[in-house]
Amino acid sequence: MGVTKPHFGFLAVRFRGGIRAADKRRVVQHCHLETYQARHELPGEAFAVVPVAGEPEPARHARAHAALRRHRHVVRVDTVHAHAKGLVAVTDRIWVGVVDGPRGRAALAAVRGRGGVVVQRHGSDHLIRLPAGVDPRRECAALARRAGVEYAEPDHVLVGHGFKSGRGRPALRVQPSLDGIGLAQAWRRQPIDGRTVVALLDCGVDGRHPDLRGAITGSFDATGRGGATRPAPWDSHGTECAGLVAGRGRAGGVRGVAAGGGFLPIRIGYTPTRLGDYVTKVSWFVAGIEWAWRHGADVLSMSFGGGPRATPILKALARARTEGRQGKGCVLVAAVGNSGVDGVEFPASAPGVIGVAATDRTGKPAAFSNRGAAVDLAAPGVNVTTLTIPDPTEDEPSLLYTDSGTSLSTPVVAGVAALVIAADPSLRGDQVARLLADTATRRGPRSKRIGAGVVDAAAAVAAAQECRNRRG
Repeated sequence: MGVTKPHFGFLAVRFRGGIRAADKRRVVQHCHLETYQARHELPGEAFAVVPVAGEPEPARHARAHAALRRHRHVVRVDTVHAHAKGLVAVTDRIWVGVVDGPRGRAALAAVRGRGGVVVQRHGSDHLIRLPAGVDPRRECAALARRAGVEYAEPDHVLVGHGFKSGRGRPALRVQPSLDGIGLAQAWRRQPIDGRTVVALLDCGVDGRHPDLRGAITGSFDATGRGGATRPAPWDSHGTECAGLVAGRGRAGGVRGVAAGGGFLPIRIGYTPTRLGDYVTKVSWFVAGIEWAWRHGADVLSMSFGGGPRATPILKALARARTEGRQGKGCVLVAAVGNSGVDGVEFPASAPGVIGVAATDRTGKPAAFSNRGAAVDLAAPGVNVTTLTIPDPTEDEPSLLYTDSGTSLSTPVVAGVAALVIAADPSLRGDQVARLLADTATRRGPRSKRIGAGVVDAAAAVAAAQECRNRRG
C-alpha cells in the first residue's frame, strides 16, 4: 500500500452486528475513545474510524486497542494509517493479482477455500471479500509469498483527504485567468463534438447546473449510490472541475476548454454528510478508470490524489493507457497536489500520467502547487472562475465561484488534450502527451515546478493539425 505511518489518534472498529448507536457510544467511552458519532462509520463498510481520547500518542493508542480487543461488542479492531492529509483504513477486501496457469488458479482456489468471495475482476486482478475472522494484512502477506501470485494488497479506504472545494469568493463575470494559453485561437482553429470524450473522475457532477445541461453524454457511479450527476451541495469539487472541461457559458460566461465534446462524469468518492469526511476506496478508483476507457473516453481527468500508491490502480491506469481508444491509448491527466511540498501525489506520480501543476495568469508557479520530477505540465490554477453547486444552508446562492488549486489546472490540460485529439484522432495517447509538452510555453529548461512548461492550446492544436495534414 505504501503506508508506513500509524496514526495514533484513530482506530478502526468493527462492532458486533445489530447493536444500537447508544451501545456503540458506551463501548468507545469504556475503551478510551472519544464519543461515537454516526459520521465515524465508513460508508458501505462494517467499520467506524473513531478518534482515540486525548492526545494522539502510542501509549493511549495501545491502551484503547487492547480494551477494544477484549470487549464483547467488538469483532475486530485495526490500526489506522496516515498518508499525506488522509487516513487509511483496511477493509475486509483484498486485491490479488495472479499469473496465468495452474499456480495462479490454485492461489485463488485457496482463498476461496477459506471463505473468500471474488466480488470484482479486471483481467488478472481480483477483488476478494474475506470472511469476518480473517485478517486482511496477514492474508495478503501469506498470498504474496505464494507461487502464482503477482501481488496481494488490501482494498483500503481513504478518509478525509481534501477533495472538498477550497471555497474562494463569489465569481467574477469574466475569465481572465485563462487568457494566456491561447484558448480563443484554439477554438477558432478546431471545433469539437461528441466524438471526442473527456471522463472526469471525482465526487460527482451536478447535471442540473444550467451550464452543464446537455453537456453530459453518460455517467457512472463507482460508489454504488447511483448519484453521479446529483451530488450534495457540499460535494461541489467535481462540478468545479466539470465547468472547466464542459461548461456551456450559460450561467455567466464559464466556457469549458472542451465545451461541445463528449463528457462523462464518474463518481469515485463522496462526502456522506455536511460535516463529514471525504471517503473513497481503491476499488472505486479501479471501477471508475475501467468504466471510463471501456465507454469511449479519450481523456481521463483526475483531480483527486493523496492516497497511497496502489497496484490495482496502477494496472487499471496502464490498461487505459494501452487498450483505450481502440488501442491508441487514453490520455491520463492528474493533479500534483496543493501542499506546496516536494513530492507529487498519486496518481499524478504514476507512469504515463500527465502530472499537472498550477500557475497564476502570468505563468508564475503557484506557491501551493506541489513540485517534483513527476510534474509534467502546468496550467492556470489561481483565481479561476468556474461552476459550483448553490448551497442555501451556507448562504451560497451563486452558480459560479472563483477558486484556486491544481484540481482546476488539471481539467484545463485535459480539455486541451481533447482539442488535440479532435484535431488529429489518429494520434496515440503518448503522442498527445508529447505534443502537449513540446508546444508548452517555456521560461527555460524543464523544471520541477512546471515541468515542460505552461500548456499552450493554440500551439498544441496547430501542431496536431500539422501532423494530420502531413499524413493526408
